[in-house]
Amino acid sequence: MTWRLRSIALYSRRDGSLKEWAFTRDGKVLNFAIISGASSRGKSTIVEIVDYCLLSKHCTIPKGLIRDAVSHVAVLLEGERNRMVVLRPLPDEGRLTSSEVFIQQGADIEFPTAPPEHFTWNRDTAKAKLSEFTGIDSPPVLTISESSDWLDRGAANIRHCAPYLFQPQDVIASRNVTFPGIEGGFERLHTLDALRYFLGVFTMDDLKKKYELRRLLLERTRLGRQLVESRALRTTEDSRAQLLWNEARNLGVVRAEETPDTHSEMVQHLAGLVSDGKLKVHDESSDL
Repeated sequence: MTWRLRSIALYSRRDGSLKEWAFTRDGKVLNFAIISGASSRGKSTIVEIVDYCLLSKHCTIPKGLIRDAVSHVAVLLEGERNRMVVLRPLPDEGRLTSSEVFIQQGADIEFPTAPPEHFTWNRDTAKAKLSEFTGIDSPPVLTISESSDWLDRGAANIRHCAPYLFQPQDVIASRNVTFPGIEGGFERLHTLDALRYFLGVFTMDDLKKKYELRRLLLERTRLGRQLVESRALRTTEDSRAQLLWNEARNLGVVRAEETPDTHSEMVQHLAGLVSDGKLKVHDESSDL
């Protein structure tokens, strides 16, 4: 699904009033935007506001004018046939984030004129809703460190594509960093796990077929081991039954020319001899 950032909003901490900046031209949302300006004018803060509204774990908006003057931040996203507002309160003093999220979706919605009094979403449920809006099908591609099962994979969401959406100035200027926010071990691993999906290298149908093929290959391996074990056991049973049959023939319990056609017939015949008392089996582990 195609979606774009239509505008961002800041709500005054003093009176709750709304200030909005639109990323549009002639009523159309821009495909991309380059933000320029003098140093220390808040360019990077715009990226951090958007990232926070796209449900980042921590709020990286620096302390200063924005944190002092603003109580809530929001983004208005526009899809092919729908819009979505994502609004979050800035963390209280001494906290890194807020779990409260406000989401509103509709064809012609705009920002609320004032911050909502009640928040009915948390970050986890909001991530699922935002992923659905942006067309992310929750592909099971993420490595789970606690599991040794290759088929056991976690689902990707909106956060795993966030590093590809923004290029802050320090990342553009860096020789050692390609994408922001993936310096940590599992953040980097999970972002790379999801990369092929976001690039369109494979779809959800491809993933389903891939995992079904892997499951069938594992099942084939299991059945192969089971067949080898069964054949080994059958060979052992065949040899034990043949030994008992030869012993019965030597004792004259069965005629010398009498030979069953199958292993099961031989076992059945021997079991009958044991039942009639004509043959004794001293090996208690024997099926006979």
